[in-house]
Amino acid sequence: MESGSSMAKVRFADPATVVKTGTLTPEGIKWNGTLYDRSDVTILPPSEPSKIIAVGYNYQDIIDDIEVPTPTQPRLFFKTPNTLVAHGGTVELPPSVDRVAYEPEIGIVMGRQCKGVSRDKALEVVEGLTAVNDLAIDDDIPDDPGAVRASGFDNANPIGPAIVPYEAVPSNPSVTFSIDGEVHHEADFSEQVFSIPKIVENVSKLITLEPGDIITSGTPIHPGFLSSGETVEIEIEGIPPLIHDVV
Repeated sequence: MESGSSMAKVRFADPATVVKTGTLTPEGIKWNGTLYDRSDVTILPPSEPSKIIAVGYNYQDIIDDIEVPTPTQPRLFFKTPNTLVAHGGTVELPPSVDRVAYEPEIGIVMGRQCKGVSRDKALEVVEGLTAVNDLAIDDDIPDDPGAVRASGFDNANPIGPAIVPYEAVPSNPSVTFSIDGEVHHEADFSEQVFSIPKIVENVSKLITLEPGDIITSGTPIHPGFLSSGETVEIEIEGIPPLIHDVV
């Protein structure tokens, strides 16, 4: 399937606030023969996960620059559903915090319940891919060894707007990160240490994954910091762009 596939699955609330799942197209959102204008609906997070599992230090260039050992297996930490904010939504920066870092990533959305999946079968249980901005407080937070506060604050995981099939995304897609229409970073995902099938295999060894669960796969860019009043756009090749505001 070519990049830019029409099979971009989107969850949304229609003008009557009824939650539906349709297809995101350049013309609008198609559902059951009806075409909705994007301005008439509210786009929702693309799934309702029971959990979000994040992967850190998954790009060799970043690892080399910060001079940490290359992981022998994916470095994992949890984020919870309260962190989700949909495309077009707003991130509220936590009070009394100096720095919140951004990390544009590919999100893996699970399609089936699974445990103990081998890497050669991993894509059979993946529904598709989406765009994520994995946010974290960069201040020194005492007594937070699991990054529960640093990575688990409300709105710490902008995501969406849609899920596309794995095959719709190139093997090493480009990523562009912009603030207020100005490009701040351009990179690609070619230096990934652990591939998506390897990540799914490793996570599912000990953790049962449910439909809609999300795994964020790490960022290939050097994180920067958000400021109130900004509008962020993340464009990953093959995935519809994710846009959110910051206050």
